[in-house]
Amino acid sequence: MISRIVTAIRHNIVAWLALFVALTGTSMAASHYLITSTKQIKPSVLKELRGLKGATGSKGAAGLAGAQGKEGPQGKEGVAGKEGPQGKEGPQGPSGGLKGETGARGQEGKEGKEGKEGKEGKEGTGVHAYVHVNEKGELASTGNVNDAGLVIKEEGEGVYCLSGLSFEPQDVVASADADESYLPVVAATIGKSQNSNCPKGTQITVETGEPEPAESEGKKVDEEVYTAQAFYLQIN
Repeated sequence: MISRIVTAIRHNIVAWLALFVALTGTSMAASHYLITSTKQIKPSVLKELRGLKGATGSKGAAGLAGAQGKEGPQGKEGVAGKEGPQGKEGPQGPSGGLKGETGARGQEGKEGKEGKEGKEGKEGTGVHAYVHVNEKGELASTGNVNDAGLVIKEEGEGVYCLSGLSFEPQDVVASADADESYLPVVAATIGKSQNSNCPKGTQITVETGEPEPAESEGKKVDEEVYTAQAFYLQIN
C-alpha cells in the first residue's frame, strides 16, 4: 500500500506541487514558494523530475537555410580503380570530301642525251671457222674463212701447212673425210709441228696418213706412214 502511494507521488509530483501552491494562496506561493532555480528543488526530487519523460511536441516549422560554408581542403587522392571493360566499336564516320579535279598535264621534258656506245664484247669460244681440204691439198669448202688469204702448202706427202687466217687460232680439231675407203690418221697442231718442215708463220699444221704393219724384232707393230688424205678442220 505504501509503495503504491510513493509510486503515485513520484509519477504526479508536478501535479501535487501545483495543487499545493493553489491551496496555500497566491501571495504565499509568490513570496515563499516561487521556484526560480533548480537549486530550490531537492536533489532527489530533481532527479525524479529529470527521469520523467514528457510527451513529444509537434514538429516546428523548418528554419531558414543557413549560409553556405567555406570549401573544405582537398582530400587525398584515392586508389586507382580497376580498368573497365573495352567499349563497343562506334559507328563508322562519314566519308571524306569529294575527290578533287585532275590537274593540268605538265610540260613534256627535254629529250635525254644519247648514251655512249658500249665496249665490244670478248670473242666467243664457239667454232670460229671450218675448212675442208681434199687429198690433193686443195680447198673443197670453207666457212668464216677468207679463201683468198688462206694458204695451204704441202710440205711432203701428207703434211699440210695453213696460214693467212684473219684471226689467231686458239684451238683446232681435225677429223678424217668419211668418203675415204678406210679410216686414216689425221692430226692437227697450232703453229708448226716438230716433225714438219712448215715455214715460219704457219698457223696450223695438219699431218695425215694410214697405219701400216711393219716388222720389228720379230713382232708386228703399227707404224704411222704419212700419206695424202682428205680432212676437216674446226678452228676456234
